[in-house]
Amino acid sequence: MATDAKETKKQENGSRIVFESVIERGKFPTVDYIEKNAYENMPASWLKTFELQANAIKKYVGGKKRYNYSRDKGIMPFLERIAKDKMGVSVKDRWNPMDIVMVIAAKEKSMTKKN
Repeated sequence: MATDAKETKKQENGSRIVFESVIERGKFPTVDYIEKNAYENMPASWLKTFELQANAIKKYVGGKKRYNYSRDKGIMPFLERIAKDKMGVSVKDRWNPMDIVMVIAAKEKSMTKKN
């Protein structure tokens, strides 16, 4: 089933909220929290998807915390600007290999200063 940009945004921000909750607070957010903050009227099937994603990311980062999570603000727009300005990419989804960016919070500022 094809999704439009609005639905994709809700799905990706749902992932972002779940990742942040699981990694930074060590717990899965409630459905109400996800729906209020990212994915209004979330289909039940997405809850399992978010759980599988979060468990995989958590396994990868282990016990590390203090990340910034980005989709619409933060480092993601910075990366999109570089792609556009320095690599000539005009459409986001034709180059972007990621939906959510996690960056070590303490290093984000120095990363964005270099360009």
